[in-house]
Amino acid sequence: MQVHLTNRQQHILWATIRHYIATAEPVGSKALVEEYNLGVSSATIRNVMGVLEKVGLLYQPHTSAGRVPSDSGYRIYVDQLITPSETLAREVELALQKQLKWEDWSLEALLQGAAHILATLSGCITLITMPQTATAVLRHLQLVQVETGRVMLIVVTDAYETHSALMDLPQALEDTQPDAELIDRELQIVSNFLNTHLRGRSIAELANLKWSQLDQEFQVYSEFLKNHLLNSPVALSHHLQHKLWFAV
Repeated sequence: MQVHLTNRQQHILWATIRHYIATAEPVGSKALVEEYNLGVSSATIRNVMGVLEKVGLLYQPHTSAGRVPSDSGYRIYVDQLITPSETLAREVELALQKQLKWEDWSLEALLQGAAHILATLSGCITLITMPQTATAVLRHLQLVQVETGRVMLIVVTDAYETHSALMDLPQALEDTQPDAELIDRELQIVSNFLNTHLRGRSIAELANLKWSQLDQEFQVYSEFLKNHLLNSPVALSHHLQHKLWFAV
């Protein structure tokens, strides 16, 4: 979110968020005048808070209440209005290195240990959550043959997170022992097709796509395989396509 604030607006936003963190109560202009040396009148503070509300950095729980920081307001506060402590940062880094057993602990144990260290050093409640995959956007998709009869689907999101899933090929195809090189060529064609149609879509959006229409469009690729890849197990592409619908 790109919002350009004046020095006065930044100062009042900073004071509002600081006061709200300390009290957990909606903040009014009178409280800021009394507790912070802002150098302006209560009326000026109210006007600035009104501007901050219009751009989505503050909001009012109800008409007669003071203002409360929004998620966007907190983000600007963290990114632009506070100066991180280098000393605390070094303490955190040292504690993470010494207290966490990176090679022996599971991911869950590492996250719990990191949250405990951060809470202890900061004096605040610490919560660590996993990324929300439903809002992630698909950046790249690749189908890779990992062994006879098995294919791996690799998905890379816009945050460069990687997810993978293994898929078994039909028993009939396994019995025919198709040429591995031909399968790799088919997998690349399927991957190119899916990237063309799915790249830039959110993971949640994939559930609402018209898969039957996509299936019809894929038949063009199937015809290409039939006409240009001699002795190729064409059914493989069709099978992978339907396996993918469930994997994604």
